[in-house]
Amino acid sequence: MVYPPIIERICIKQQLCIFHIIKNHHDKSYKIINKIQRRIKSLETKINKNEEQIQRIKNKSKEINEKRRSIKDITRQNRIKTRKKLEKQTRQLRRDLSEKRKELQDQESITERIRAIYDTDTEKAAKQRFNTIYNKINQFEKNTQNFLKTLKKKFNKTTEYHKNPQIPRTNNKIEGYFKITLPSHLKRTFRTQKGLIRWIRLQKARWTQRNVVYNLN
Repeated sequence: MVYPPIIERICIKQQLCIFHIIKNHHDKSYKIINKIQRRIKSLETKINKNEEQIQRIKNKSKEINEKRRSIKDITRQNRIKTRKKLEKQTRQLRRDLSEKRKELQDQESITERIRAIYDTDTEKAAKQRFNTIYNKINQFEKNTQNFLKTLKKKFNKTTEYHKNPQIPRTNNKIEGYFKITLPSHLKRTFRTQKGLIRWIRLQKARWTQRNVVYNLN
């Protein structure tokens, strides 16, 4: 939050990291996709179980018919009733399954289209792709709508790399540098001044333990 005013004040063009922008959407999007996939799997399992049970009922009815039992057989009537109930339930499950597959297809499609916004050679092409998606914003789920609204406000800051080949699309190289030169455990320690002071104290205690207390013993 403190960076943009400083950057604007010293007249530097800001390039927001494309990787993290897309990741912000995809992290939430994939949670939705995974949820839909679990529901699809559950529906498919229920349909398979119903179909197996329906088939067993049909086979049993066939056996009884071959033995020429009474058509008024109560057990047979119960089986017919159960089979019809299962068939009705299965039809509804298939409708639900079809809807979920369509929902999954739509979610995967918009996720891929958002990723492809920046797979262009020019700033104009990137804007065209974004505007094409944004014009259909009401067709998407809430997470994608919020993402597109936020991106629209700062879109110009995501395409500076098109104007200057020296500007990278992402800050991965910078992050990689700090990851190598400042390991995660040190980054966590030095996140605050208090953490830095604590680390210095611990270092002094360890030095005293190794070089003073140990020698006395």
